[in-house]
Amino acid sequence: TCWCTWEHGSVERPGFEQGLLALASLAQQMASYSNSDSDFIDRLAAKQSSPVHQVYVLEVCLDGVRGPKLGPPKSRGPRSDQPCLQRERRTFGKMVSLKYPSLVPVSCAEALLGFIFVAAALLVFLLVRQLVKQRRPPGFPPGPSPIPIIGNIFSLATEPHVFLKKQSEVHGQIFSLDLGGIMTVVLNGYDCVKECLYHQSEVFADRPSLPLFKKMTKMGGLLNCKYGKGWLEHRKLACNSFRYFGRGQRQFERKILEECMFFVDAIDEHKGKPFNPKHLVTNAVSNITNLIIFGQRFTYDDRNFQHMIEIFSENVELAVSGWALLYNAFPWIEYLPLGKHQKLFRNAAEVYDFLSEVIKGFSKGRVPHVPQRVHREIDSVLVNGRQATLEDKHKMPYVEAVLHEVLRFCNIVPLGIFRATSQDAKVNGYTIPKGTMVITNIYSVHFDEKYWNDPGVFEPQRFLDSSGNFVRREAFLPFSLGRRHCLGEQLARMEMFLFFTTLLQRFHLQFPPGAVPTVAPKLGMTLQPKPYCICAVRRQQKLSCSGDTP
Repeated sequence: TCWCTWEHGSVERPGFEQGLLALASLAQQMASYSNSDSDFIDRLAAKQSSPVHQVYVLEVCLDGVRGPKLGPPKSRGPRSDQPCLQRERRTFGKMVSLKYPSLVPVSCAEALLGFIFVAAALLVFLLVRQLVKQRRPPGFPPGPSPIPIIGNIFSLATEPHVFLKKQSEVHGQIFSLDLGGIMTVVLNGYDCVKECLYHQSEVFADRPSLPLFKKMTKMGGLLNCKYGKGWLEHRKLACNSFRYFGRGQRQFERKILEECMFFVDAIDEHKGKPFNPKHLVTNAVSNITNLIIFGQRFTYDDRNFQHMIEIFSENVELAVSGWALLYNAFPWIEYLPLGKHQKLFRNAAEVYDFLSEVIKGFSKGRVPHVPQRVHREIDSVLVNGRQATLEDKHKMPYVEAVLHEVLRFCNIVPLGIFRATSQDAKVNGYTIPKGTMVITNIYSVHFDEKYWNDPGVFEPQRFLDSSGNFVRREAFLPFSLGRRHCLGEQLARMEMFLFFTTLLQRFHLQFPPGAVPTVAPKLGMTLQPKPYCICAVRRQQKLSCSGDTP
């Protein structure tokens, strides 16, 4: 019965899978034959069957296999015919290897060679695919030559805004970069940026679907979500909420002035000694947002809140680091245990956890004439030491000019937030396909010599006319332009004016002797000053700043 079942099975027919199924069926029937008599009968029957069947019967005879229903094989001593069985197995094994090579066991060396071959083929495929992605489409803007595979990523490692401006002098105001296979268009100069963000605002209003954005924000939120109906409704809701909950500017103004008093009191505690103001400034500005959204503020010695500020600042720095750009190009590095991208993810998780708990709980020292003139203007308007209000803004044109020059000169967000084209676009004769990532180099706008004389010099006078009145300048885009311009621009301007006037009304700010800091910024998504100390001396005091930098 056994050999007939095998003979009429499917191994003799074409197809390896059918053969394996027949072999499995035969195994269930053969497993019950384990004694010597059955072995002898089966061996005789196998000689009239296929080589595969004969080898299988020999294996059964040697191993004494029994089926699961019949229990384990019976105990038996060494077989006298075992050498004969082994010779027969070797003979029929050779026949099987010739007729059915797919059934022959593979050695470890052969398996390793096969694995290496498959891995090499996969690597070649990925390399070719990456090189194809790095080819610029027809009509695409030119750009610097990329390094194979990684492209121009490492060129953005240090001072990317400066590198991009220098490249614009070689390739023109619009050029392209290869960020590891992500073809990116860079816009430089006010004319080019205005053409794209203002005249074609809807086309350039999208966000790129970068792996980093997806990982950290799920492409949600007003800042990072894709342009479309959902974003339009979200922004409209946010604007209405600002107007409703803030009751216009008055409510915002009251909250800002309240925080200003906490801020200057905290500075006053240093009694004119050197200190690093970053902690206080960041805490104060963050509290404005907290007051508006959550209705509460955090004290300047709240350790949990200070930790959140520190890691959030660190993430702002890491978000445009080389590791972040590499992650966007090669998302699989997420599974590597090392790298700054892992710190970025851990920091983001901590911030989200902290915010969840909150919701649940419901450098002027180098230009001395500038602060002197600011003091005079503040004193002339804020008589008898009264606190500034937004109504005083138009009475202080020089203060406004200083604040605007700070925004221009310092370039807080030099490359803006990356954008993407929502449809095919034509710019300066170049074709930009839909979905292309776009970088707007705001630094090149604020240092565009076509619109600014001596842009590398800090000069508030450029925002004043001959009569000393404040004038707005065209090539001034600290809050970007078009449909994706900063939603919080109005709030930020209010905070800057009220904090600045309150601070300068009470204090003389100067650097410790011999400790003038560098103006070179700390690079990141935003440009931040490197650690430094200042002395805040009450203007009524006649003390000189003294002390060493910590």
